[in-house]
Parts: sequence; structure tokens; C-alpha cells
Amino acid sequence: MTRKELIDILDKLSIDRNLYTFDTNLPEDKYTMNKEGSFWVVYYSERGVIFDKKSFESNLDASKYLIKKLL
Repeated sequence: MTRKELIDILDKLSIDRNLYTFDTNLPEDKYTMNKEGSFWVVYYSERGVIFDKKSFESNLDASKYLIKKLL
């Protein structure tokens, strides 16, 4: 799934774009999805601290997890 496809799905689900990012910096109070080495990671960042970090072998699995967390 491309980033654009994922954003389109999140938009259709009326998920606020301020709740997530694909930036590798530690954002404030947002879910993040990005690639680290050969894995895709999804985590929540608050005040520079990472919570609930999960690693996935596929982009699709990471995307599904992000959608689930944002619903």
C-alpha cells in the first residue's frame, strides 16, 4: 500500500491528519509509521518518548495496524 493510498483510506474514515505522521522525527502526541531497516514500525510518540512500538515485515501489515490504532 502506498502512502497516498493509506492517507486516502484514513481520510475516508474521517481520521484527523493531525493524529498521525510519516515523519521520522519524534512528533508530539501522534502515531508514526515509517521504515527502519527492513521493517516497518508504528508507534505513538508523546513528549519525545515512544510508546507501543510494533515492527512489521510488510507495509500492508503496518498500515492495517495504524488504521486499527487510529479508529
